[in-house]
Amino acid sequence: MNANYSFRSLLEQGEKLIGANVSIDAVLVIQGAEAYLVESVEMPESLQRIPVHCPGLELQLDLSVGGWMGGAYSYLDPVKVDGKLEAGTVRRNRLVLSDVTELTLTRDDESIRVQLSKEARD
Repeated sequence: MNANYSFRSLLEQGEKLIGANVSIDAVLVIQGAEAYLVESVEMPESLQRIPVHCPGLELQLDLSVGGWMGGAYSYLDPVKVDGKLEAGTVRRNRLVLSDVTELTLTRDDESIRVQLSKEARD
């Protein structure tokens, strides 16, 4: 079982957790080709973000949930996401979440659990 962290606590402890499998409570933002986690739905453009590297993520979510239509973001939803915390490659993003195995998205008071297959993650 992965240790659970809030977005804020993960930012504070992140460097110590690089290489660990973690579970994060945050807000998932998907905009164009970018997927990242932020602290709240009120701040989707925050520079305090954790990029999510999971190439099949949006397609898997579309099959299970469906994205927001007509807005700036395909997804802007609270999530609990499990994955591996890695070191970022640019100064702006010190941390990256990869190898996402599971995500629970909350929308309209309903929680939707999405398990990502290995094929979807590659």
